[in-house]
Amino acid sequence: MLNELKYEYCNLHSKILTRNSVICNCKDREKLKVIASWDICNTAALNVYYVGNNEYVIVGVNNIKPIVVSIDSYKDEKDNEYKLGIKFGNSYWFLDECMKVW
Repeated sequence: MLNELKYEYCNLHSKILTRNSVICNCKDREKLKVIASWDICNTAALNVYYVGNNEYVIVGVNNIKPIVVSIDSYKDEKDNEYKLGIKFGNSYWFLDECMKVW
């Protein structure tokens, strides 16, 4: 599924998405708009640029090269139940804790 999807924002370089792949570095990358965000600290945020079919998201810290990450179910250690989220770096980021950007 995820390996067969094509990146739709880049008209110059049609790339095939794979897990944790860096998206295209061309000028079309600048057209991506932040639609949601998680706060990391006072100077950094994990930004969500695109959600594809509830299977993957395109995310990046601040505005540094966004990557494709798949959405999976992970166990929340706070309340011992499974929630939808992503694994970015060594941390789990749950979708219900994400802030929508207007």
